[in-house]
Amino acid sequence: MTRATGNSSTPKVYPHPRAGREPAGARRGRAGVWYRADTTGAVTAIEQIAQVIARISDYQTTIASAVEEQTAITNEMNRSVSEASTGVAESCLVP
Repeated sequence: MTRATGNSSTPKVYPHPRAGREPAGARRGRAGVWYRADTTGAVTAIEQIAQVIARISDYQTTIASAVEEQTAITNEMNRSVSEASTGVAESCLVP
């Protein structure tokens, strides 16, 4: 398809050079241009996008689990350090 360039706000659409023959799976649209009904490609692209989104979701779940585990470990370490410092402080006060 070739679009005319000019000062007009709506470019003119010219027929494909092979406009006399109907391409497989195509329909004739406005201005005698053939439009291919390529739903297979669109469906394949959407499926691939869905697979990428699923992988990202899996990664996000893995990261969230790791962050939760790290938070629990950090809290346990803080508790242990706090208990140790309390024990040291108490042993220093006892004569």
